Amino acid sequence: MHKLKIWTSPGIGDIIWVLTKIPDMRRKLKPDSVEIIIQSTEFNRSDDFLSHFDFIDSTRYEDFSIVPEPIYFPDMFGMPLPKPTDENGHYIYINSTGNFMGDPNSWLLIANGHLEHGNRLETWFTGFETEIHIAKHFHFRDNETEYAKQFHKQTLNNKPFVTFYMGPLNGNTIAGHNRNSLWTIREWQVILENLLYINPELVFVIVGAKQDWQYANIFMGSLTSHHRNKCVNFCGNTTIGECFVLIKRSQFLLSYQCGVGIFSAYLGHPCAVWYRPYGDSMSSDFMGTYVEAFSHCWAPPEYIHSTYFPLLYKRESPEDIVRIITGFI
Repeated sequence: MHKLKIWTSPGIGDIIWVLTKIPDMRRKLKPDSVEIIIQSTEFNRSDDFLSHFDFIDSTRYEDFSIVPEPIYFPDMFGMPLPKPTDENGHYIYINSTGNFMGDPNSWLLIANGHLEHGNRLETWFTGFETEIHIAKHFHFRDNETEYAKQFHKQTLNNKPFVTFYMGPLNGNTIAGHNRNSLWTIREWQVILENLLYINPELVFVIVGAKQDWQYANIFMGSLTSHHRNKCVNFCGNTTIGECFVLIKRSQFLLSYQCGVGIFSAYLGHPCAVWYRPYGDSMSSDFMGTYVEAFSHCWAPPEYIHSTYFPLLYKRESPEDIVRIITGFI
């Protein structure tokens, strides 16, 4: 039995970019099945996400050394590039490759380094064609659609709503894409307040996993009682499929940088995703940054600034995003 094995990093956004190559890999390599091996030591929502695609047969988790090519700029910041071994002296794979670990049916696929240089996704791993409209292969289940329908009816009274994905507490305060809170709780408040002024019927649903609940709860606690009654913290209450059906029922998604926002862009759903500006490190321990074209070089070109709006922290203000969302409510 010829099984095509794709090894990749664990984030849903990272996996989506890899998936764009697999339909053509199936056509050209003609495997009996395709398995995705996710670099992780524990369950996350990636396997449930992958199970919705019609060209994936199985998934599993395995812990293996994998570091996508980082965008450090040693000439600019004087930082050395990382050594190609981990703490145990094992080789760290940084490039996409076939014959991974000596298996001719195994491929390591990581698009991150290519994209973080601002290169279009279609120019990565060019031996296989890119299926940029990957969402057409994603199939919602009837129970997921019904779940979102009933939530909209029973909890929101079928009112129009905007979804927020606010991200985890640490990612918005300590490290990561919004380190040092470039985008603060107050700025989320301004968006909610202004949109309610424009359309008092609107409600807001905060989506995410269990680890995102804490930051969303802090936001809820910062609101006046009137505004709090217009908002639902629904983090940790949906499967990944239910989350995306719920987003599709909303008027607009505003998202911290992650797979939720990235895949919503592929779905063609109106959404905006925040990115950290070039030169502002994601870490206080080392200089890690990427060119700003990374915010959109992976998206279907016809969606950019049409239904998908790439935003940079502090370049676009809360008022800017209110103007964008207003066009969809």
